[in-house]
Amino acid sequence: MAEAFRDPQRILRPNRGRSSKEPRFQCIGFDGKGILTITFTLRAGMVRVINAGYWRKERKIYENQNEVQS
Repeated sequence: MAEAFRDPQRILRPNRGRSSKEPRFQCIGFDGKGILTITFTLRAGMVRVINAGYWRKERKIYENQNEVQS
């Protein structure tokens, strides 16, 4: 999972899909197997993972953004 955060082409964005008392974010990046989407928050300076998975919608976002930049 950490590989997705190290992907130089990763996408980091706010996760506005759910209301929460704390801000949540998404990391969409390649983890060596596929395009992984990680929803996370920051607590006490550490990353707390809310969920992670290989979803088609975010894979398309990643592929479209990185096609433009290539």
